Amino acid sequence: MVFQLSKEEVLKVCKECSNFDEANESCVKIDEPVRTLKSVRICKKWDDHYGSRCLFRG
Repeated sequence: MVFQLSKEEVLKVCKECSNFDEANESCVKIDEPVRTLKSVRICKKWDDHYGSRCLFRG
C-alpha cells in the first residue's frame, strides 16, 4: 500500500529532520542539490514514520 501524504503530514516528519530547512521548505543534503518540498516526491524517513511506502505530490 502507498500512502499519499498531505503537506501537513510531510511537514510533521520533515520538521524533525536535520536535513530540513524550514525557512525555505527545502531538503538540504550533503553532496546533493537542494530540493524544495514541491520537488521531493519520496523519502525514506516518511516511509519509516508512517510504516509504508509514501508519496507526496505537493
